Amino acid sequence: MAHIDNLPRVVKRRVNAFKSLQVKCAQIEAKFYEEVHDLERKYAVLYQPLFDKRFAIINAIYEPTEEECEWKPDEEDEISEELKEKAKIE
Repeated sequence: MAHIDNLPRVVKRRVNAFKSLQVKCAQIEAKFYEEVHDLERKYAVLYQPLFDKRFAIINAIYEPTEEECEWKPDEEDEISEELKEKAKIE
């Protein structure tokens, strides 16, 4: 703090303005992470049945149906392209 006390008044004002902006940034960032957390909780509920089924299949608790075993190689390309498109930043 002693270093700031020795600065000219105009510089102290700038430092205080910077600190104020930094607090506002921190508040926005806190809100961002709060919303990210809410989204993670929302999607965790949606993912859980899929994870449970994967666990059951891997551990031979559940045998997948014929329909569940169907896989079209083209689907993988479509999914990949769809994800690439959604991941583009505008």
